[in-house]
Amino acid sequence: MDPLPQVRYVRRDDGVHIAYSRWGQGPNVAVYTPPLVSNVELVWESEQWARVCRHGGEHHQVVMIDKRGSGLSDGVAEPPSLEVRVMDTLAVMDAEDIATAHLIGQSEGASIASAIAARFPERAQSLTLIGSGAPGVARDVLAPLADDDDPLPSEADQIELWRSILRSWGSPQSVNLDAFAPTVAGDVDIQRWYQRFERHSASPAALRGFLRSLLELDVRPFLTAIDAPTLILHMRRDRIAHVANARYLHSVIPRSRYIEYDGDDHLWMFSPLWRELQDDVIDFITGARPAEPITTQFAIILFSDIVDSTRHEAAVGDAAWSVLLDRHDELARTIVERAAGRLVKQTGDGLLAVFPEPTGAARAARELTTRVAELDLRVRCGLHAGVIELRHNDVTGIAVNIAARVQSHAGAGQVLASDTFRDLMLGSSTRFDDLGPHELKGLDGNRRLYALHTGQA
Repeated sequence: MDPLPQVRYVRRDDGVHIAYSRWGQGPNVAVYTPPLVSNVELVWESEQWARVCRHGGEHHQVVMIDKRGSGLSDGVAEPPSLEVRVMDTLAVMDAEDIATAHLIGQSEGASIASAIAARFPERAQSLTLIGSGAPGVARDVLAPLADDDDPLPSEADQIELWRSILRSWGSPQSVNLDAFAPTVAGDVDIQRWYQRFERHSASPAALRGFLRSLLELDVRPFLTAIDAPTLILHMRRDRIAHVANARYLHSVIPRSRYIEYDGDDHLWMFSPLWRELQDDVIDFITGARPAEPITTQFAIILFSDIVDSTRHEAAVGDAAWSVLLDRHDELARTIVERAAGRLVKQTGDGLLAVFPEPTGAARAARELTTRVAELDLRVRCGLHAGVIELRHNDVTGIAVNIAARVQSHAGAGQVLASDTFRDLMLGSSTRFDDLGPHELKGLDGNRRLYALHTGQA
């Protein structure tokens, strides 16, 4: 696949040129209906966006479009209506001899894709909506679909959000990534690229026009008429399109399937969950989920577990226990990060963390057992070292299983280590007590375990 697909143009009857690009392989063709703003060439200069484009193209063909007034398409005096956006998209499909396609609508593009699927069902092989709003749907309909801890923003708050985006659009002072992709908002390189993307996708005046045109959209007439298989995907804490919008769409689009991700990024290609989301789309389109990439590395693995957690919860009550767990989790994260480790996940009443070297892991395990005792909790820890497999944000592999088995043999306030971990610490001042061979469940043979002296400085 060409790493930078050729930009092509289709000339509409009114003389406006619509820019698009096409790449990928296979019999399935996915047409991305254009979102609020875009630039089909500049996306390839973003490492994160380009990897999404390449990954999609490895499994199906992709057509990406800049709507009129945005990106490389001709500028226009007035923002196009939904009808014009629909016909422009169909014109691109006609120019590429695409009779029917898998329509993928991101953000505002979801309205365009939904309208095509409803009005021209023969052109829509399937429909995927990502990060979609539900323009035209009343607030009192959406509000009950919001979570208690994340209510639907007020109309005033939503207006102020877009005003703040407009104020700094394309400038070095732009903080719009805070709303569109908070996960990467602090990355200086991505900030610079995104500011260029803003400038080259739409001027502030064009953006203002696009935003005003959203007020005229109403997707309600189309939704119940959609007959194509439909997949709706949304990040739970999307700050641009509240998750209540997606939940509403799922409730009214016949036979739709809904997947909600525990993420924040409206621009999902910058999310740590990008691969999971995109593989869900590829599976939906092609019927075959891509094999997960397996990346391996050597690491120190720490497992911890709160001793007698069930009994403790029963003693203090649900509310007090929830507060204790929150304090435990916050303390554990601080300790792990201070020791140069990464907290992979909380396990309900414990944690899994990985470290690049054994000294930091030993220090974290010692501190964790000491500091958690101040909360009137006791933990047990297990340490092991080996090759782990990285899968998204999780880690797996036999080394992880061994660390869990080592931890299961520890007592309250105790840190146990495998012989592998102990050998890595030879020559250091760290002291161990040899506890002899132990049988680790699910593993052949016995393994010698060592108790780490937790009182060491």
